[in-house]
Amino acid sequence: MEVELLLSSCTKLFNDLPPKEFKRIERWAKLAKHDDHYFNSFSLTHTIYDCLWSIPKAIDEGFAKYLQRHIQEYEEVFAYHSKNCSGEPCLICQDRQVIQKRLGINYERKES
Repeated sequence: MEVELLLSSCTKLFNDLPPKEFKRIERWAKLAKHDDHYFNSFSLTHTIYDCLWSIPKAIDEGFAKYLQRHIQEYEEVFAYHSKNCSGEPCLICQDRQVIQKRLGINYERKES
């Protein structure tokens, strides 16, 4: 999965992370903006896994399964949003804008 798509797909997960854990994502983004070695899905995935240690359900389910489940759930929400968003600021649009602003990375979702 491309890093931009992973960032986009993890919007809900990022919003649900405790602030201390989201700081790890912000640090990754700060490094990734200036170093191409960090701006890849492997690096981001492992940073997300580090954050998931604070979520007991993620530990019990397994990080890969937990992350994949969240990505699939958000994909369904985003598919509905893409067809039904009227262009007015909705919750999905606002969430994505907040995450983009906090990370300082202007990613755009690529059509598949």
